[in-house]
Amino acid sequence: MDWKESDMRKSPKVREIVGQMPPMLARYGIAVIVGSLLMTCLVFAVMPYRPQLPVVAKQTLCSDSSQVVSAVVPSELYNTFPKAFSEVGINRQKDGLQLLRATEIGNDEDGNPVTLIELEGKNNNLNLDSTITIFHLGKVPLLSWMLGRYYFGVFDKNHNNQ
Repeated sequence: MDWKESDMRKSPKVREIVGQMPPMLARYGIAVIVGSLLMTCLVFAVMPYRPQLPVVAKQTLCSDSSQVVSAVVPSELYNTFPKAFSEVGINRQKDGLQLLRATEIGNDEDGNPVTLIELEGKNNNLNLDSTITIFHLGKVPLLSWMLGRYYFGVFDKNHNNQ
């Protein structure tokens, strides 16, 4: 007796059930997939991220052995993530500079508003001879940084993130 004959001897109900995926398995599978996607989004929403921002910076040494570093950043970036600028590391330095003041100074050549950021800290002999300086901003949630960067257009074409 081959398999076709054995299939023909089964009742119509049994033939209907054989070859179908159980509906509970499908429901639980979808629930597991949706749950894992939600957990991934939750992890990205709370995971701290320390973004890097390439800028042109100017260093001024003060008489009290401190330094002030000035840079121009997009206003939308500063307004969206003000806490990220509270303590900034420069290039590969671990010592952070504290935010001294932020001043809206007008628009760049493309008409986008820009903000002058001034950071103050101890004189740790930073070498800002290159035209591009990397600001290591304070920690922000990874998901909000990604959404602010790509979806809301916080970065313009002149300020690309590395």
